[in-house]
Amino acid sequence: MQTVSQSTLAKRARLESASYSLRDFSALLGISYTSAHEAAQRDALPVKAIRQGRLYLFPKSQVHRLLGIDADHAAEPKDAA
Repeated sequence: MQTVSQSTLAKRARLESASYSLRDFSALLGISYTSAHEAAQRDALPVKAIRQGRLYLFPKSQVHRLLGIDADHAAEPKDAA
């Protein structure tokens, strides 16, 4: 059994918090998860995926740039009203 160091776990957590999962990214693009997965395997998505084992992660900054979302606006909480 392979052990994972605390620093590796911390780096992985930071990467995941700064990225969208493939499921979230596909929803933002308005395409199915299956289509997004197939495109990610071909490297045919408009944002380069970061591979983390079997996961595909997409940097939030690049996704926001692609979608024209202002970084300040994306960080603001949505109104509950």
